[in-house]
Amino acid sequence: LLLLLLCGAAGLGRGGAPRLLRFSGQVPENSPAGTRVRGLRVPLRRLLGPGEPAGEWALEGDGASRFSLQRRAGGGRGLLLLRTAERLDREAQPEYGLRLRRRWRAGRSPREALLRVRVLDRNDHRPRLPPARPLEVDELAPLGTEVARLRASDSDEGANARLTYRPWPPGAGSRLLFVVPRSGQVLTVGSLLGLRRLRLCVAAHDHGRPRPLRSPARCLRLAEDDEMVGGFEHPFFI
Repeated sequence: LLLLLLCGAAGLGRGGAPRLLRFSGQVPENSPAGTRVRGLRVPLRRLLGPGEPAGEWALEGDGASRFSLQRRAGGGRGLLLLRTAERLDREAQPEYGLRLRRRWRAGRSPREALLRVRVLDRNDHRPRLPPARPLEVDELAPLGTEVARLRASDSDEGANARLTYRPWPPGAGSRLLFVVPRSGQVLTVGSLLGLRRLRLCVAAHDHGRPRPLRSPARCLRLAEDDEMVGGFEHPFFI
């Protein structure tokens, strides 16, 4: 029983083989270099055997150069903390899997652990609406006809990428067209019969904090086209 307790304290598995421990933490993207990875604390007592010196430790793996180790007293034999060495971009790499390994020296058994770092999203990307393209609608279309559906994209995640569509600038909506905020549908709510000109600009807004971001506006334009048969159809542009 005593042997098993000693092995557990040293991070060893059955037969004295090193048990690979795992630790995880997170850091907001674009944090300045030197920012501590929250939640990631490696107590050396869990990696070392009884009376074994701490030695020196190094990081390995893809992106290891973007982090640095910090030794701190505490936890009985000290702690290893992780800090960023540069700003991290979640869109470039949302997660890092690193290996913490003690530098080898003769007479000392290898010790190592796996570190997982998740890069948290910040609202640093504006929504994007697609380029303009021609659309057509019958001027006799009944109320509630969908004449366009806006589909914006956002490289962020979570609330930072949840989008709402609104006329832009605020208050510049149309009594003939309605923009469904959540879906981006543009519906007729008035008669288009005999209409010669109509313009409605729409922007996509995200729900990011502390500051929501807005896309550049795209404009719906309705104009008469003399080449349409009978004059019943007009092209929309978005």
